[in-house]
Amino acid sequence: MAIQAVVEQISFFRLVILSIEESCTAQATRCPLFGALQSFNEQVGKSFRVAAHSALELWGFNHYVPMGKPLLMVSTASDKMPQWMSMTFFDREFKFFKTEVFTSAQITTLTYLDWRLLISSPEQAFMECLLLTHANITIWIYFYIMEQLTTLRPNVVNRY
Repeated sequence: MAIQAVVEQISFFRLVILSIEESCTAQATRCPLFGALQSFNEQVGKSFRVAAHSALELWGFNHYVPMGKPLLMVSTASDKMPQWMSMTFFDREFKFFKTEVFTSAQITTLTYLDWRLLISSPEQAFMECLLLTHANITIWIYFYIMEQLTTLRPNVVNRY
């Protein structure tokens, strides 16, 4: 009986995603990724968070304009990336990573536009950037971002 309930829930989520995709395609707009992330966390009880350079961008520590479709770094400690995150009808592109490097994650809630997002603290976000340097972006971008991080709390940085 429990398996049937899980199959029904998966089917329901698939229908919701398809209807969102059709709606956005019909309106020739992109669906807001932040809204999808907040809804997923609230409805399914997950703790996916905006992380790395995406978190620094929301905290106001970016000085460059990204070219093309903006990238949203999303992280969690233990869950796998849901398949819907790989769909292309969002206004940003998901880049998922999973890490258990931080023993006590510094996560807070930030209100951005109409959404309440789980987000890494600026200190942890920069450490996540350094963790991902080999995987996605050159270290020079983080060097320029680091020049702006003059307000980081030393006691929080020292925990890492």
